[in-house]
Amino acid sequence: MMPSPRPSLGPNTDRDLRRLVGEPRFPIELSPEASDDLGLIRTFDARRVVAAMESQLVHEPTRETRNRKRLRPNGLAEWEPRVDVFRVSYDVRDDVVRVVAIGLKQGNDLCIHRERYEL
Repeated sequence: MMPSPRPSLGPNTDRDLRRLVGEPRFPIELSPEASDDLGLIRTFDARRVVAAMESQLVHEPTRETRNRKRLRPNGLAEWEPRVDVFRVSYDVRDDVVRVVAIGLKQGNDLCIHRERYEL
């Protein structure tokens, strides 16, 4: 008896398998300022931000998504994912994700390190 042919798993199978099997992982480093920023927000929100960083930044930190944007040149960071009302500013250098700030966005204002930045 011949084995039945393997069913099609869909168009994204290769990408999904790479993610499960061993796509390169990017270590995440928090700057002292980002660590301080995490300490300023509620524990519930801090856990959500950390979980989002671990899920979004470990595999493809330089890929734009609906919640992760490449920023215009600025003095803070090159990338910014959105986690509800929070913004995580980070750079990727030498295959390491370095989180430089975690801020709260309200309207057109972004509060980082207890300072308000107008966007």
